[in-house]
Amino acid sequence: MNQRRKEALRRKRRIRRILALSSLAVVVGIVTYSSVAPQGPARSHVAPGATPPYEVSPEAASLPTTMSPESFTDPAAIAAYRIVGEIPEVVAQQPCYCRCDRLGHGSLHDCYVTDHAAT
Repeated sequence: MNQRRKEALRRKRRIRRILALSSLAVVVGIVTYSSVAPQGPARSHVAPGATPPYEVSPEAASLPTTMSPESFTDPAAIAAYRIVGEIPEVVAQQPCYCRCDRLGHGSLHDCYVTDHAAT
């Protein structure tokens, strides 16, 4: 009986992790989609339709530290910043489609160094 309970708890934890990661993916997708607006060349140096900048093979040690998840009250922002803090080299390989390259950002990771990703 005790072994069954442990296994059930493990399954629940696994499901919660999957749901948290899925929620993060949805939140990032919604934020990215809602942030994209038609922009001319004066606002972004990336040509319309081109992929924004991203890191090809970043090392976690060379990336700036992201903001602490505890800086936020929104559960989605807390989850997003926590996960980005855990896998910075993966997020740095993702282009950011909100066209924040005009602010000097080089990848999606840069959005999480400040509160930019939560706004």
